[in-house]
Amino acid sequence: MASDKTALHVDDDPLILKLVRSILGHAGYDVVSASNIGEAMRALETASPGLILLDVEIGLESGYDLCNLIREAGIMKPLAFLTASPTLEHLKKAQEVGADYLIRKPFTPSTLLEGIDRAVAARQKISQAS
Repeated sequence: MASDKTALHVDDDPLILKLVRSILGHAGYDVVSASNIGEAMRALETASPGLILLDVEIGLESGYDLCNLIREAGIMKPLAFLTASPTLEHLKKAQEVGADYLIRKPFTPSTLLEGIDRAVAARQKISQAS
């Protein structure tokens, strides 16, 4: 199922998982959902997504830790965090761990898709520079 139109979405909130799946499904994405780091790492092995969306707080786990694991594994797909508190501290931390964009919760379908476009564009610039 490897495709640029496959997205991995990691969040511990079932309602957010359902909402993102619906929005991205209407935009033509196949969505693989995970609710913790273990599920996310297994999904990365089997789905090979073209896009990764992470919650900053995944229950008691950290989306930043998961992002570190993803980048350390050499997975350089566009990656955006979804967060209800997009502070400067969160932005700096997201950049430090290799995220491409920070999308603020709550979001509308258009702001989610715009954030994804920005993450994809940022990753393309990084890829072209290396």
